Amino acid sequence: MTPDIIFMWVPLITFGIFALRYSKMRVMQLAAWYAGLAIAVLVWHSLELPFAVTGSVILWIVYGFVTPRLNGIAYQAVIKRDYDTAQRYENWLGILIPVPEMRTHRALSTAFAMIQQGNVAEGLALLDSIAATDGKSAAIARSQAALMRSDYQQVADIAGSAAGEKNPSIRLLGIRALAELGRLDDAIEAYRQEEPKFRAMTSVPEQALTKASLYTHAGDTAAVLNLINGPLGSFPAAEQELLMARAQYFASGDWENFSAALHRLKDKTGGAMLHRIEHWLQRGPQPRPSLGPEGREKLDQLTREQSDTRAYFRHKVDKPRVAIGLIVINLIVFLLTTGMHGTFAFYGHETAIHQLFADYVDANSDWWQYFTNLGPLGIFIWPYTAEQGEWWRLLSATFLHYNYLHVGFNMLALTWFGIGIERRVGHWRFLTIYLLSGIGSMVAALINYQFGDQSQPVLALGASGSIFGVLGAVLALAILTYRRTRLFQARQDINGILIILLIQTGFDWMYLDGSSPLHISGLVSGFIITLIIAPRSATMPSIGGKPAENVIQSDVQPSDSH
Repeated sequence: MTPDIIFMWVPLITFGIFALRYSKMRVMQLAAWYAGLAIAVLVWHSLELPFAVTGSVILWIVYGFVTPRLNGIAYQAVIKRDYDTAQRYENWLGILIPVPEMRTHRALSTAFAMIQQGNVAEGLALLDSIAATDGKSAAIARSQAALMRSDYQQVADIAGSAAGEKNPSIRLLGIRALAELGRLDDAIEAYRQEEPKFRAMTSVPEQALTKASLYTHAGDTAAVLNLINGPLGSFPAAEQELLMARAQYFASGDWENFSAALHRLKDKTGGAMLHRIEHWLQRGPQPRPSLGPEGREKLDQLTREQSDTRAYFRHKVDKPRVAIGLIVINLIVFLLTTGMHGTFAFYGHETAIHQLFADYVDANSDWWQYFTNLGPLGIFIWPYTAEQGEWWRLLSATFLHYNYLHVGFNMLALTWFGIGIERRVGHWRFLTIYLLSGIGSMVAALINYQFGDQSQPVLALGASGSIFGVLGAVLALAILTYRRTRLFQARQDINGILIILLIQTGFDWMYLDGSSPLHISGLVSGFIITLIIAPRSATMPSIGGKPAENVIQSDVQPSDSH
């Protein structure tokens, strides 16, 4: 696995994911920056300059992991209304991605910070100046400025324009504006029509806020409470309280209690929220929008999907001890079996190893160093394993690795996927899936030998089969859930795993001849094992031990006030 290939495959895939998450960024600007980095790395390698390997890996880590993480921290800070932290991390993003749109985006964050700190007039003036430019940030600035001024019709108009068509985040603002205008049926229909786009191109909090607006105007207090306990849990307590107060008002029509709640919340808030409270108090009692049977049914469907989504990601355990333990064990084993110069060594065995494996591998081949260094520790060798009865190698080989890239990428993959799966299925089930999938991948190696060229022995080592077993577990849970609920997140997981499998198979075919059967076998093993041992709660979304649909009907009944 050469460093230039590592850079060209993985970061370009990561770019696509990151570009979607960073929906306020101009994709072409981000693509141009990544293309420039890719060209620089290819030139670096073609000229055989020093530190090409290290440079490639560092760039991949920075743009594959650090940059999305900085973006995530900045976004969470915005949700918590901590704009100082958000701006600090966005400054780092501006250094790592020096494209024009980043400067405009930072100005947008500055405007929000001004408003939150009580400088509403200055913040609105900055929003207006950004709105006078072009790009995604300009359209968002126009929408947010109109929303701050409670000009809901203008927000709806912007969302219905070309700018709204290009930016799903603006469409969500437009749907919230329709609800404020009393056009609740239209708002629900608009959300249902474009829900797949929203799920793919906007953040979970953005979607949750829009749903909260729909539920609030429908007076569905139970659904609003579920959102507060779920994706809106990071929002400031005062904003959560305001959401519930509005929902209760639209459910009961009691303006006196709502007005009292608004006056109480004025002392706890500032910035945009205080501005909105003052507008509602000046506006007085609001007409309660009517909701027809068709709109009610669509809203109930959103509620069911919301409950299924929460159940799909529910944790059976909070601390992924097994996944972390496996990562530590793999790293310790690798360090103990690695010499000072990057080659494997287990001292004191050289003579015995030469005699032991001379009949299986040519001493002049590239594989000889792995025999002489890792053979005694448990590398899987066929037919030696069968002839010597050393079946323990089926498992021991899954904890041995070629080099630091091999173990590094495997442990990164285990971190990505293993921790989440362990939380969903539990410690012992996860350990069973991991170990049996690794053994299953080694079994595929001997099957490949039986139907292939038997003049050469089969060697196999590494945790890749186990990790593909974890991917198989993700696929199994997603398919079982999607069959019962048609949940969008489950379909995304299915598509994601199939794309990873397709890319890895192509990569194996081009650069890692003979690895595909092991990886596919690991995935199939994990898939089948998960079907057998997965807990019911992980495959049948439920709340409080009952199917989600029954809970919706019995415990989350919408208000009959409309």
